[in-house]
Amino acid sequence: MCVVKVANLKSCMLLAKLSCGMGHNSYGEAAWPNDIVYIFAVLIYGLGVLILGLSIACPLEIMSCSNAFSTPLEIVPEWYLLLCFNLLRIVTSKGIGVKEMVILVPIIVCLCIIENVSVYSNPFRRAIMVCVTLVYSIFAIWLSVGSLVRIDKALPLL
Repeated sequence: MCVVKVANLKSCMLLAKLSCGMGHNSYGEAAWPNDIVYIFAVLIYGLGVLILGLSIACPLEIMSCSNAFSTPLEIVPEWYLLLCFNLLRIVTSKGIGVKEMVILVPIIVCLCIIENVSVYSNPFRRAIMVCVTLVYSIFAIWLSVGSLVRIDKALPLL
C-alpha cells in the first residue's frame, strides 16, 4: 500500500513558492540528496552490467602467442598525433620539435580565451578569430597529411 500526498493548491505559501519556480527538481532549488543517491546507484549498476557484458562478448586472449614477424613496416600513430609526428620527422633538432609541440597547445587555448574576453569588445573580432582558427586547422591538416607519405614529401604541395 502506498501513501500519496496531495498538494493543497489553495495554500498561499505553496502557490507563492510554485510561482517562484520552487517545484520538485526545477531550476529554483538544488537537487535533492536522495535523487543523487539513486542516480549513483543506477550508474554503478549500469557500469557493472557494461563491464560484465563486455567481458562476456570480448574475452581477453591471454594464451595467444606473439608473432614478431607480423608487425607493420611503417608504424603510423593515431590520427590526432599525426601533426606532432610530422613535426618531429621534419625538424632536424628533436629539442626544437618537442618545443613546437608544447607551444601548439597554448596557442589553441589562447584562441579560445581571446575570443571571449569581453562582451563589449569589437564585433569584428569574432570573424578575425574564426579566420585564425581556420588557418590553424588547415595548417594542422596539411601537416597531418604530410605525415602519411615518405619523408622527402613530408611537406605536401611544396
